[in-house]
Amino acid sequence: MNTKVRLGSLTLFLLFNNLIFSQNKTLGGIPQLNINKILSEKWRLNLKIESRNKFYEFGKEFENFIKFQHSNTDYSIIFSKRIGLSNSLAGGLLFRSGDKYFKSRYIQQLTFVNQHTFFRIAQRLLLDQTIKVNTPFEIRFRYRMTFELPMNGRSIDNDEWYLKLNNEFLNCYKNQKYNLEFRSSPLLGFKFSDQNKFEFGLDYRNESLIYQMSKHQFWLSLNWFITL
Repeated sequence: MNTKVRLGSLTLFLLFNNLIFSQNKTLGGIPQLNINKILSEKWRLNLKIESRNKFYEFGKEFENFIKFQHSNTDYSIIFSKRIGLSNSLAGGLLFRSGDKYFKSRYIQQLTFVNQHTFFRIAQRLLLDQTIKVNTPFEIRFRYRMTFELPMNGRSIDNDEWYLKLNNEFLNCYKNQKYNLEFRSSPLLGFKFSDQNKFEFGLDYRNESLIYQMSKHQFWLSLNWFITL
């Protein structure tokens, strides 16, 4: 069996194993649309719309579960500037609307990309601040590493499949309390052209790693990227 296929299969197996045996968990879907506009040689604009929908949510001993429920919708606008050959500095705003609430988030991020012979590794450092009416100020620091490799050949060409693995640690400080969250998402992508690609997979999130009982979240991730 191809080594790349084994890697993806093993990651999916571990996440599904956690899905079956964990009790306090949420199941849902996150469709996402990314539109990237090249403004100049160094500047880019990213517009993103993301909708989060719960299918089921189980409490302790699988009690108190809910069926389909729309959680929220995110709208973000990010400007980025390339610094060096493969690195970029970015900043922008995110607006989240949910059931009877609205909040805004300010985003600053730094991205490093290393291209190797058969794969690419991207590292992202992100700092954001969330403001919501009648809610304590929230600040988060996130570190994400992305491992991306083609299923065939040395590079991801048009009309070819590729594998992407994301691992992220999210540090949160809110109401004088610190918390840590872990996220992992194995994704399978297909590149239609230089302007169009699609990714799908499982987005696993483990909340409250420090003070509270862990809450496992499993989201079906559907991502569509368009470059103008």
